[in-house]
Amino acid sequence: MNYKKMTEEIREKALKIIGLALEINSREKNTVILKFFGHTNEFEISIFYNGWTSEAKKDFFKGYYLDLLTTEEKKDLDRIIEKLEELKEA
Repeated sequence: MNYKKMTEEIREKALKIIGLALEINSREKNTVILKFFGHTNEFEISIFYNGWTSEAKKDFFKGYYLDLLTTEEKKDLDRIIEKLEELKEA
């Protein structure tokens, strides 16, 4: 596999998503679950709009390799940030 470094732009977007998730999870309304696998730069996000329970189904899930993003996947990160900002304000 051809390993590349994650760009600074993508790193900043990932950190923005992490920060928003921390803010959202400090309330009981929604739950955001993040996973990062440092050895592969894999980043996963799950959103439960009505909060997590053991019976809850994910309302949103995406997974990415942050060092191998397509142009469309980079736009996905922007859309995820927008959605998390909406949840934060709700």
